[in-house]
Amino acid sequence: MIATIQKLCVIVAHILSQGKIITVFLDAVECKLEAALKQWLDFEEQLDKHTKWFRATETTFKDQQLQATLAKKEAQLEVFKGKRDLIMAKEKEIDDFVDCSHSLLNYSGVDRIKPLISQISNRCGTSFKIEYF
Repeated sequence: MIATIQKLCVIVAHILSQGKIITVFLDAVECKLEAALKQWLDFEEQLDKHTKWFRATETTFKDQQLQATLAKKEAQLEVFKGKRDLIMAKEKEIDDFVDCSHSLLNYSGVDRIKPLISQISNRCGTSFKIEYF
């Protein structure tokens, strides 16, 4: 009877030990899931922010009015130079976003974000080509 109780105590101790190990493992999994969720939320927020910025910037260059006088043309040119400078300043931020997006793609394996990353990259290339006009 004492031997059986001792065996039961060993079994209970082992089960408690395994329970602690499982708890630690689950905590680690939870932390990883929270980190992944944060990365997804950051991706969605940055994607929305950059998409709105591209729309606004592209609209500026597409909606050009022809100017009649040299002074108005020069003023318009200065506005475009200022926009070009803003685009150049934004380039690194967008490159960093694309890099982080590729990291998220590799980490998560979710292929549905590939077109979104490509779209941002392509729009980035199109906007930066404007600087040479």
